[in-house]
Amino acid sequence: MVDWQKVSEWVRNCNCAAEHKDYCQAKLNAPQTAGLRVIDTRQRCIKNAPAKCRYAALSYVWGSRSSALQATTRNINRLAMEGSLSSHSLPQTIDDAIVACKKLEIDYLWVDRLCILQDDDPDKKAYCLKAMGDIYAQSYITLIALAGGDAEHGLPGVNKVKRLASWTGTAQGIYMSAMPPYYDDCLSDSKWATRGWTFQETTLATRQLGFSESGVFFECSRPGTIQDETYGAYPKSLRNSFALSSYRAAVEQYTKRELTWESDILRAFAGVLHTGWGPGSYYGIPLNIFSDGILWTAVDKYYPTRHAAHGDTFPTWSWSSVKGSIRIGAPDKNWRGKRASLATWAIPSRTGEQPALQVVANTTGEPEGHEKLIERLPLNKVDDDKKMSRPTDIETRLLVVIAWKCGCFSGSLPSIINTRATREEDEKIACKWRSLAQLYDEARGMPVQNLDARFHLPIRQECPPGSIFVYTQSLEFNLFKLSLKKHRRLPNKDILVIEVGDFVAQVIPGSINMERINHVREQNLNSYFHLLALSVTSVHFMDEVEIEDQESWYALARLSAYDKFFASLNIELMLVETEDGISRRVGLAWAFLRHWINQNPQFRSFHLV
Repeated sequence: MVDWQKVSEWVRNCNCAAEHKDYCQAKLNAPQTAGLRVIDTRQRCIKNAPAKCRYAALSYVWGSRSSALQATTRNINRLAMEGSLSSHSLPQTIDDAIVACKKLEIDYLWVDRLCILQDDDPDKKAYCLKAMGDIYAQSYITLIALAGGDAEHGLPGVNKVKRLASWTGTAQGIYMSAMPPYYDDCLSDSKWATRGWTFQETTLATRQLGFSESGVFFECSRPGTIQDETYGAYPKSLRNSFALSSYRAAVEQYTKRELTWESDILRAFAGVLHTGWGPGSYYGIPLNIFSDGILWTAVDKYYPTRHAAHGDTFPTWSWSSVKGSIRIGAPDKNWRGKRASLATWAIPSRTGEQPALQVVANTTGEPEGHEKLIERLPLNKVDDDKKMSRPTDIETRLLVVIAWKCGCFSGSLPSIINTRATREEDEKIACKWRSLAQLYDEARGMPVQNLDARFHLPIRQECPPGSIFVYTQSLEFNLFKLSLKKHRRLPNKDILVIEVGDFVAQVIPGSINMERINHVREQNLNSYFHLLALSVTSVHFMDEVEIEDQESWYALARLSAYDKFFASLNIELMLVETEDGISRRVGLAWAFLRHWINQNPQFRSFHLV
């Protein structure tokens, strides 16, 4: 059975020790989620949570049984009656969690199926799902059912469910006994660790108490050690260390997991999005890093379409449209580079009689890569180190200035930019704008309040769900060739490229939806494709085909020769197919900026779904 004295000591130390204050104790002082319901573990009924109450949260696998007790608008009054949650009416895991709370002297327990009304108004339920991040973060402890594959399995060692006995045997007269597994081994064998919904629960929980077939484990937000009932304390792994400091890491880890209902893909990620990147997101992509989040690829390079249940939509421009593991950004890039968005994105919404638009602010994105993540401060902390933040801003401003000189923004060039300059002079010019946002606004050449000229009212009427508008440079073509070209440095490696006349764009691996492209070509020989300019970047792509001379293009940009870092800027592109004014993503590519400019791309608006 569980050694409750030892477990209680782990939890108590985390709650009281000074070294845990900044990591584990601060979150618990945050304002309690409005409208929170909890289970009263002593009276065995559901209640509205008392102010600042201490509660545990349960993380478990639901399983396939739909008949197990759930809270609904029809039975919530009955479930609020004392004794309504008797042992025989509950799945074993939930009943054991109530017992565990009593052992830990915790009066309240939060369980999703009983504390969220499962048939509630969609808006109210959506609020609860977004609040799950706060619910787990603010719980005194999260109880994790590592064992079993459904809610009936129970928590081994707590009540009725016994732990598995260790293997024993003899050989040549020597008695042998198998050692219990470590925490990471238990996770590897656990169905709980493969489920989509449990990702946000373990990522956001402040303290976790895991119940396995062999023992209990304790983990908290403070870096350092795992507490193990058998082995004592030992170092943590880096399992989910970066999930909240990097959107890329969060999406990659989450999409490896499975969902019973594939249409839950965004609902099961809502808490992570809200906690990590704030309330502003659209179909799984945070608005404050939209220019990075739009550059996603399929890890296995296939594009099976996600089934949308009634009321759900998964647009082609969002990673949620594809079943399988997703990677944010190209897999072969050096993430030390910077990116400046060239596109103006606008989300349609309806306020009053007229359809309105929410413009997505141009953003600089986030640094990625192991070294950068190690250096990041805790979530939502401002970096006061000017030596770190200034270069990031300056280099991004320089990219905007260079792209503006090259005609990639539609705003009129001010006289201070339209000159030859050294890098140092351009840095000074780029800093004349009060902020990067102001520089972007002037480069775009259109005040936000006058967007009707770019996104005409007719295309905004009756937009289907999942719509987004984009204004940017583009190339239109009916015919293009997808072909393989030799790698510039590796003769045995071929690279897939898009050829339109003399223009070559290299396909970003894992981004091309060949099934969709072939389907479009078979259905309509006159269908049109476009390449849309997404961003200019100093990121270096490792895969590169052999093309004509790669001399400096700075003369085109009226710039003096900067150092080698800016010797060969790239442009990131989205390939879309367009029919009846509606465009759908079919791939991503990149090209040298100077080659793109030579094609004389045109500015226009697109309606993506």
